[in-house]
Amino acid sequence: KRRTAVRLDAARSYLGGTAVRSAATAQAAAPSVIGEFTALRDRYALVPSVTVLYHRTAYNAAFYPGLRITCDRMVQCSMATALDNPDHAFIDMLPPNWFIIELKYNGQLPRMLLKRLHGLGLEQETLSKYAMGIEKSYDHLRRPFIRA
Repeated sequence: KRRTAVRLDAARSYLGGTAVRSAATAQAAAPSVIGEFTALRDRYALVPSVTVLYHRTAYNAAFYPGLRITCDRMVQCSMATALDNPDHAFIDMLPPNWFIIELKYNGQLPRMLLKRLHGLGLEQETLSKYAMGIEKSYDHLRRPFIRA
């Protein structure tokens, strides 16, 4: 993942597809995250498809500088893709009392931590909050049309 900070008005413009750049400007910005984002968005006609919202708590490890642990809770999604969606536009992707723990590390996960996680009964599972959001949103849309 590559990230960069942008102003809210710029984010609205980029996500809405209204940020039009000349070929020269796009070429000059190509190495930047924004330049790459804009080029891919325009080349493949990409548009926002789902909003995923969650509350994150992040931990950094003092003894393992390449290790970061995040806990995401209140994971919700919406088919509305504005940056200022009202609360009622969102549905729960997970039960409200569940959360997602992510281990992010460079190289290899410290063996001591791996043993501790296994001791707690935790196992590695790969997931995508984006894919979960798409699936949950479409299931929610179809629900009124499904008859028993």
